Amino acid sequence: FQRLAAEEQHALAVASVAGLEFSAAAVAAGLGEPVIPVEARCEAIAQGGDFLEPRGTTTWHDGTVAARYGFRHALYHDVLYERIPLSQRLRWHRQIGLRMEAAYGMQTRDIAAELAMHFTRGRDHTRAIHYLQHAAENALSRYANREARDYLTAGLALLRTLPSSVTHQQYELTMLLMLSSAYL
Repeated sequence: FQRLAAEEQHALAVASVAGLEFSAAAVAAGLGEPVIPVEARCEAIAQGGDFLEPRGTTTWHDGTVAARYGFRHALYHDVLYERIPLSQRLRWHRQIGLRMEAAYGMQTRDIAAELAMHFTRGRDHTRAIHYLQHAAENALSRYANREARDYLTAGLALLRTLPSSVTHQQYELTMLLMLSSAYL
């Protein structure tokens, strides 16, 4: 890692925030740069053969098309992620989440679990709760009850960190009803 150029190290750090497998567009969102140069940087890292490998392409609902990459080993991902200062990690998670949210518009339910992860780790609890509920709905529709319970439990825990409001009470009631359905 230390032998890589500074811009490649930076891209790999943001990639670790984007996930074990990620789109170059997500890394570009974290870096605040255009997709094309970031994609070229990721491709150069992948061709080096140490950290990344190509995983096809992805198309976001707003028409953004970018290459997908994955870390060759989860350990690389984990070590790079842990090296990032907490405040920087929070900022990158929020930036990636907001860009994906904008790209998917009305279709955010398709990526609710990923958005929930970014907003939870980015400590945007209001958005995280919203997407945890949608991720739980998606899981329940697939009869993935354990997964749904995990999302709902996480959402309810985050709700307890926020001040009480009518909106938050509505989320709580909906989540508790969904949780009872998941247990049944």
